[in-house]
Amino acid sequence: MNRGILCKKCQQEIGEDKRADALYCSRECRLAARMQEVRRRNSQRLKYERELAQQFAVWLDFFERKLRKQAPENAIGYRAGLWSGHDYLWFPVLPAGTDARGKLRTRLDFNRRRTTDEYFHLQPFEPPSVPLATLYQIRFISNVYPYPDLGEAGSFEEIIPYEMKIRGLPIENLASLPVRKQRK
Repeated sequence: MNRGILCKKCQQEIGEDKRADALYCSRECRLAARMQEVRRRNSQRLKYERELAQQFAVWLDFFERKLRKQAPENAIGYRAGLWSGHDYLWFPVLPAGTDARGKLRTRLDFNRRRTTDEYFHLQPFEPPSVPLATLYQIRFISNVYPYPDLGEAGSFEEIIPYEMKIRGLPIENLASLPVRKQRK
């Protein structure tokens, strides 16, 4: 008996030996469709991240002016802290250890360039790369090595209105965090 059901990927007929609710004719078609969907989602995310600077230009300008106004004299950079329910998770997150070549691990900055710095720069201004659009505690970093956090000196809270994909976070599920969303 011919079912007349076509594969979503290659448009060939799905064989009688497959389940009645099968969408693909083979494992290869299913995997190819999955990879195509992953590529589509990644390209959408990359397009969104490339457009962040233009889309949030007014906010970034306001935030930079506020940072420079609040920054203590000896500040070289800043961190953004996300409340996780019992403690702050500080961004940027720099993976521990070394890579396969023995070099220190790096992180991607706002412009998707690699850096080993454990803070966002004030000079030149580096916008924060954060995984959720929510309220963050902003703290400044001293210009004296090993670049300690300056505590409450100049610190403030700010809603960062955008989010970026960040790999290697020390938390399993970002959706489980108690976040405060920006009012629209």
